[in-house]
Amino acid sequence: YKRAALLELRAGLAGDPADLERACDVIELSHLLGGYSEPTRLEQRLRERLAEISRHGQARGLGTNRARQLAARALTRAAPAMARGVLAPQVTSMRGANEVQHAMARCLGLLGAPEFVLERALPVSQRRLRDARGAERVTALNEVGIDQLYAGQFSDALISFQRIRWVKPNEWYAAFNAACALAHLGRKDDALRLLR
Repeated sequence: YKRAALLELRAGLAGDPADLERACDVIELSHLLGGYSEPTRLEQRLRERLAEISRHGQARGLGTNRARQLAARALTRAAPAMARGVLAPQVTSMRGANEVQHAMARCLGLLGAPEFVLERALPVSQRRLRDARGAERVTALNEVGIDQLYAGQFSDALISFQRIRWVKPNEWYAAFNAACALAHLGRKDDALRLLR
């Protein structure tokens, strides 16, 4: 059924990768299915379009920032080497902190460059946590924990997710994220117990 969905999404694009949401769906589903040894012409055009959107943020029907974030994530999965070459110069040239820089730094963390998360994303999340009030603190703490995961700070990430679970014990995402941190720490049995 996944391959059928992928074929349907490809047909829906009709060779025109202008629909970014659908293009990202194609890339994501292709990635989940194990990708292809040789990308099709459409997929190569999608990759090129994603790189262009990551740089300039122009996509029909989407705000510039949202388009750039989606494109950066999809490009990271579809073409990691291309993504690193496109995203790293952008993140280092951006002044100030914004959502696009944060998303791109996380993508670079996934690509094996945690220094971008440490320098560009984590400080922003930590500042948001300091400024957050009430229920916003749980969301902000989760963002800090996720950035810590991307930066390879697994023990710190585990503490962040445990803090969420102390305040809201039934938050499934905190348990899931804590299990990810435990698995990275080599504590797979504890991770599995937490997921049950």
